Amino acid sequence: DKMISLRPEAAVGYQIRGNVDRANSDFESAKKWYSDALEKRRATGRAASGLLGVIAHNLVFNGEFDSAQEYYSLAISEGQTANSKYSAAIFQIQSYLFNDDYSGAIQIADQISKDLESYGASDVQMFWSKSQIELRKFLAYAHSQKQEEAYESLMMRKNYAKQAMAKMEVDEVSQANFDYNNAKDQAWYHILFGEYNEAETQLNTLYSIASKIQSPTALDEYSAMMGMVRLNQGDSAGSLSYFNENIDTENYQYYSYFKALALRAAGKDIEARDIFNKLSNYNFNGLGASLVRSLAKKQLES
Repeated sequence: DKMISLRPEAAVGYQIRGNVDRANSDFESAKKWYSDALEKRRATGRAASGLLGVIAHNLVFNGEFDSAQEYYSLAISEGQTANSKYSAAIFQIQSYLFNDDYSGAIQIADQISKDLESYGASDVQMFWSKSQIELRKFLAYAHSQKQEEAYESLMMRKNYAKQAMAKMEVDEVSQANFDYNNAKDQAWYHILFGEYNEAETQLNTLYSIASKIQSPTALDEYSAMMGMVRLNQGDSAGSLSYFNENIDTENYQYYSYFKALALRAAGKDIEARDIFNKLSNYNFNGLGASLVRSLAKKQLES
């Protein structure tokens, strides 16, 4: 509020105020602040693509899905760079995942993949963008239990990433990132289709890559996926031994959901419900959250 009083003509204060209300699930109040922010942005003639996307996010969480799609489309059309258009498009795909509309996510992903050519992206940007679109298609197919289609999209993600790498100067770090993501996504595929031995083979590869990275969080995804494997094998205690304190609702919404399932299976229902509650009220558009927010709500009802 102080920022708005000091700079009443600047859009940023209104947008931040809307973000606060959205975080607190007061979507109707957020709509007012975002509307004010958009009015200020329009008055100065500044780019509004990012703000239009934010308005769309708020509408998704308020249950106004069709209106949200109109704003995502506006955000794409008003994007002034290939990256701004792509960012809005990725958020649009994820909005369908939040809505558990996997066929809709695939349909819009296919359309966006075709539209990428008009965004003005470089070849490297184009291939990386397509790889991320295929990742989301893979997840949509997997959550629909369409294994053949999921595997095809997974391989297309890898192929597009490989094509992007072919047009870059590849150093040791970028090669390690490429190998890391391939192993992680392959393990994810096997976990989602109940192929746990194959998943562990890929996770061993992931560990061999991640363990060489000098970071306190380098092994987080390896540990979380091993936790998922053990959980699905019926070993809740073993699962919790992998879900370290880094796996929380701020850093890893997706993995936190499975941590909560493990806690519930271990009889720690209060801790589990706390995680489910945070996830069901997580009102920001991210890939991990898009896959588990509605599932967390269902867990609270059980």
